[in-house]
Amino acid sequence: MMKKATHSLPDIFPIHELRNLNFGQADGHRDQYSEETFIVTSSVKQFLQNRHSLIVGAIGTGKSTLYKLLKEHSSELDEYKKDLIVPLEESLSFIELSDLARDFFKGRDEKILFQLIWKFNILLKIAIRFAKMEGFPANENEKRVNDFLRDSESNDTYTNIVTRIRNLITGANLKIETKVSDFPISFSAGLSERKTGAEKRINLEEIQRSISNAVQERGFSRATVIIDRIDKFVAGIE
Repeated sequence: MMKKATHSLPDIFPIHELRNLNFGQADGHRDQYSEETFIVTSSVKQFLQNRHSLIVGAIGTGKSTLYKLLKEHSSELDEYKKDLIVPLEESLSFIELSDLARDFFKGRDEKILFQLIWKFNILLKIAIRFAKMEGFPANENEKRVNDFLRDSESNDTYTNIVTRIRNLITGANLKIETKVSDFPISFSAGLSERKTGAEKRINLEEIQRSISNAVQERGFSRATVIIDRIDKFVAGIE
């Protein structure tokens, strides 16, 4: 026969106070105390070595919390305190990109086109971040970044990248140049007899160099672009 358990607390626990206890949000990135309760695990230490571009893990392992702390320049991630952190929070659909490729770049390699669009989008987000800095454009590199914003018609920061490229293509003669795996590529679109305006040329390699120089001139170590839930991009695609 088992002996009945007895409490060993000096005072009886006030059960009626349980309703007043707050254990925080189930999702750490939504908790207002996520920074105070953040635990640096061995996986986080590996992340802080900055050797990986993708962070994978099961639901609830802290990926979105890391994203939040980076975005908010948390003191818990001291290794990134000198970085220019640029969150990329725009929803980008693989299906939308496929439609764009079919409508305007028929016959071109979709894989290369997607890499070009991602590069364009990331550089654009960094450029928009620069445009919000005091004194911008402060030097020649920032003037080139400003020209990039003008040429890509990026005054409306809320327009998503697919819509922005569609507008560029339908509104002007456009040529985008870059490198993919060290191979130079270019895509021309909107070139037709009906459009008499001058061709717009956007060289992403030149823009990247100007942005890299501007980052250094502003006193940052590097620009770090962060994306949460990138798996949504390929949802439903094998």
